[in-house]
Amino acid sequence: MKYFCLYLFFSFFLYQNSRANQKQTIIKFTNWGLEFKPKLGGQLRISPRLEQSLKFRNQEHKLYGFIHVIPPKGKCVYILHQNRTIESEVCKPKNIAFFLSELLGNGTLVWHVLINDREPAYKLIWKTPYRFGRFVDYTMKWPGYSKKIFIKNCVAEKKLKRVKLSFFYKKSIFISFPKIDELMKQPHLAKPNLYLPYKTAKKVDLRMESMSQQKTRIEKENAVSGNRETISQGQEQVKREHKQNKADTLEDNRNIIHSDWQLHPRGTFKMNGSNFMGNSLSAKGVGECLYKYQIKSGDKTSGVIECKSTYNYKWLYFPLTCLSELK
Repeated sequence: MKYFCLYLFFSFFLYQNSRANQKQTIIKFTNWGLEFKPKLGGQLRISPRLEQSLKFRNQEHKLYGFIHVIPPKGKCVYILHQNRTIESEVCKPKNIAFFLSELLGNGTLVWHVLINDREPAYKLIWKTPYRFGRFVDYTMKWPGYSKKIFIKNCVAEKKLKRVKLSFFYKKSIFISFPKIDELMKQPHLAKPNLYLPYKTAKKVDLRMESMSQQKTRIEKENAVSGNRETISQGQEQVKREHKQNKADTLEDNRNIIHSDWQLHPRGTFKMNGSNFMGNSLSAKGVGECLYKYQIKSGDKTSGVIECKSTYNYKWLYFPLTCLSELK
């Protein structure tokens, strides 16, 4: 508990510190005469005329919008884009394009600006309503590579307890949620576990072992191995060392969860894949879905859903910025 409290304290401290730094940066820019429209921390959107154009069908990552940059009078600034390979020189007011491909997973755009040789590069952050998910359809191998899909908007329909996801150049889809959420089987350990290490594996089922369970399993494995063959003195020494190594790693491994799901089971709900209705408002899925209302504490837009063998997908992982509104 002590370490968890320290983690919360430092997380809160860093968050407050980043907000303070952003405010100080804005004050500096104002004093220098450097302006951005929309303002730093504001909301960016793709140019409306492009949303209806078919030019970027299947190339949504090339969709763009603009940020109006007004440099200090008589001076030039340099804008470093998200990928750090594109640099824009701005000596007079002009529009600088940003692209969907530059967005981070949480929908933010991060640039940097160089004022002069003496000052460091200052970070510039804007928000967007856009997110990107990943999916594998039935023409693709799985496990394997997944495709990216950009999500334009998420709208919660509270009366029906469902969400509507809109995309660029693709039909909207609907995802319904149970009236009563069913929580996944939660990790159970003898001591409080505020955080559990997690890694994906090829196994479909979740496998968790307490320290005593793991110790019993190791002892059984060693007993069976000992009955099968006569061990020489040298082999016996190797076995003792091997057992000691297992005992040493026991403390580190007892809390690891092996799963082929991306979502950690802590606080995760499950539902039948038929709730993923697609764009026809009729049940299509036969698989299973996991979902979380929030994966980041304090961020109401961090909902997510993960499904297998559902609708037209072998696997999908979609962020749902509006899911917390249904809770």
